[in-house]
Amino acid sequence: MAQGPGKQYSTNPAQPPPPKPKPRTKSFDLPQHILGPGNQDKTDRAPAPAPKPKPKPGPKPDCLFQRIVLDPDYLKQWWASVSPWDSLQEDFNGKKENEIIAVKARRFHIAVQLFDLLMTEKTKTLSNYMSQLNLIADHLDMVSNRTKVAGISGGTTAVLGGLAAGAGILLAPLTLGASLAITVVGAGVATAGGVAGASAAIAHKVDLENEKKKIRKVFQDNKDNIQDLQRCLEFIVEGMNQLAQHPSASLSKVKVDPVKLNMVYHLGGGVCPRAIEANVKASGIMEGLAIGLDMFFKDGKGATKNKLRSKCAAKLRVLVQEMGTGLREFERAKESLKVFLP
Repeated sequence: MAQGPGKQYSTNPAQPPPPKPKPRTKSFDLPQHILGPGNQDKTDRAPAPAPKPKPKPGPKPDCLFQRIVLDPDYLKQWWASVSPWDSLQEDFNGKKENEIIAVKARRFHIAVQLFDLLMTEKTKTLSNYMSQLNLIADHLDMVSNRTKVAGISGGTTAVLGGLAAGAGILLAPLTLGASLAITVVGAGVATAGGVAGASAAIAHKVDLENEKKKIRKVFQDNKDNIQDLQRCLEFIVEGMNQLAQHPSASLSKVKVDPVKLNMVYHLGGGVCPRAIEANVKASGIMEGLAIGLDMFFKDGKGATKNKLRSKCAAKLRVLVQEMGTGLREFERAKESLKVFLP
């Protein structure tokens, strides 16, 4: 049978007709609350927000007087390992001037904080050393005077006892032995006088040995405490001199406060060097007294020994006055340097 135009289908019953195409359905997007997070089509996601602009950096802190409080342990560790100023020249090779100023300023700043810390810790101790030396000087004068009185009393008693014993022997034939009692009493008095003098001398010697040991210990302890203060202040003064090597124009580029810079020049040429000088003087007197200490406590005649003890006491009092002057100068330097503290 003839077939019309169009697709030709087989009339063979063994071959089934091809399947009909499925009708297209209209696509649509499900809401996000149904799909769940992470299942939304990437093409439908909202664009990521633009990053916020970073804030512009503010003015740099004053590198010479930055407000940073450093821990006391850090300050002491830094001081134990810090290199001297003259060793920095090699590190400065190839660096710009503003970088060099920043390094110098930071070292100066740390040293000022360290000096303030050391003064806070050591002022009371240094005052106690002065009080101890004054007490030792008073004791030396007292021991010398007491020895004089004991020596005179013992000597007088011995003389009187000797006279009584001699009189008893001379009168014995006339008193038929009764005067021998006077001899016995006189001998006892003389012996008591000798014992009193000997006891005073022994006690005097023991006291002096103890006082000499005390003086040496105070000298050594004071030296240990003063040494760090002196070295730290010298380091600060050298730092001032290092900063003063740069012209004002260069310092202004790193925002150095001109008022504080003038304080650097003032302190570097006045207050701090005076404190160093005052304490060098006190240390010199102490060293000289320590060398001659044995001479003041050497054995000799009573009058000579007492004179030497009194002279030692007088020198100790002079030393205490110089130590007090040095400590007051340290305190003035501390107050003046507070302008650089955080």
